[in-house]
Amino acid sequence: MRQKITVQGAKAPVVVTGGGSGVGIKDVNDGKVDIGASSRELTKTDPSLIKYLLGRDAIAVIVNKTNSVTGLSKEQVRDIFAGNISDWHDVGGQSNNIHVIVRIEGSGTRTSFQDLVMGANAKITGMVSVQESNELVRQAVAVDAQVVGFLSLGYVDASIKALSIDTIPCNVENATNGTYPIVRPLYCLTRTQAAGLVKKYIDYCLTDISQKIIASEGYLPVK
Repeated sequence: MRQKITVQGAKAPVVVTGGGSGVGIKDVNDGKVDIGASSRELTKTDPSLIKYLLGRDAIAVIVNKTNSVTGLSKEQVRDIFAGNISDWHDVGGQSNNIHVIVRIEGSGTRTSFQDLVMGANAKITGMVSVQESNELVRQAVAVDAQVVGFLSLGYVDASIKALSIDTIPCNVENATNGTYPIVRPLYCLTRTQAAGLVKKYIDYCLTDISQKIIASEGYLPVK
């Protein structure tokens, strides 16, 4: 995905290219782009980059609206995505096979889910459906009564149902006050200290008007 947009007050167009956090980290480190975007923390194996925190995001565990399950414990979520629980009856639903859907490797959403939910000792099962974007995950969950997936809270709408985790509903309020347990950072990244138009762009993202846009999209502002 490649999209050219104009930022208010900017002296140059902004070209936005998708591909996931792994691509953003690699491309900015390789000098292909001025700014990389990442929705996860940098790891020990990532290059050393400068981080600018623009917002935060909750990761919602989602099911079809017809699913009778309304909440899971984090341990149950871990066991489902590891393949240890495979029937909805085992977590309070009607007896049916659980269909698991995940994001692609390199996705910031998947990496954050692995870190925040699966942990170091559990891996996502290989018996899953893999989608390239939050939008495709949402579409798949909306049409499959037995599926479970995860995506950014900003993509949750009336076509799907976000589950409570450890009895805490997944919403902006609970993600902001720290009670909802699956929350990740949203970074802009640069190789060196931001200067010129790059700095102006990042500064703009931290203005009140931009932070209000972040909030209006279902994400958590930092200012």
